[in-house]
Amino acid sequence: MEIAELEKYFSEVELPNQPVKLKDNSTVTNHLVFIDSHLAAVKANSGNLKFKSYLERLQNFAETIRG
Repeated sequence: MEIAELEKYFSEVELPNQPVKLKDNSTVTNHLVFIDSHLAAVKANSGNLKFKSYLERLQNFAETIRG
């Protein structure tokens, strides 16, 4: 999923009530802050490889909550 797809997905999905553990062993406890901050970072730095990890974490978060 790319930025626009992730924005659409997160605007429509019901977020879980529990913390979400990501592949990198980090845990997301405040889902809205995580989504907003990561989307802002990738949109402001589109194409900058230093910020690719933010996009990858968003993608991993979306995959994880999908099940």
